[in-house]
Amino acid sequence: TTPHGMTKLEAAGQAKTGDKVGESCATGILMLAAFGDASMDAAKKAGGITDVHSVEFKSFSVLGIYTQGCTEVHGK
Repeated sequence: TTPHGMTKLEAAGQAKTGDKVGESCATGILMLAAFGDASMDAAKKAGGITDVHSVEFKSFSVLGIYTQGCTEVHGK
């Protein structure tokens, strides 16, 4: 799990808390086929988040044969 870059506008503001969580994932197989949407917008929509507090990116790989990347958004 690694922090994800955000614009200052999304991280700024008073009383930022992460009481909601949204996650979106994308998967790849043999670097030939890929499906899913791991964007920050998809994660915000999945969690019903409009005000972002923090974003993390998680990745998983098995010898490059199977890979998965997920974006996790925390906010209100």
